Amino acid sequence: MDKVNKNFTNLSKKYGPGFVAISESSGRVLAHGSDIKKMYEDAERKSLDLTKVVISHVPKYGVFSAYFRE
Repeated sequence: MDKVNKNFTNLSKKYGPGFVAISESSGRVLAHGSDIKKMYEDAERKSLDLTKVVISHVPKYGVFSAYFRE
């Protein structure tokens, strides 16, 4: 899977707190919701192929979050 770079400041202003499904190829937000269930419902309405998206939690705007990989 390719790395998807997104500006989480802009995402948190628009979608936070909540969850987003981001296209692996374009980096666009394809579905979102205030919780994971609502995000999946939005994705189902749009008939998205969930194997081709990255699902991520988006923190509330102004909250610092750090993500680490091993």
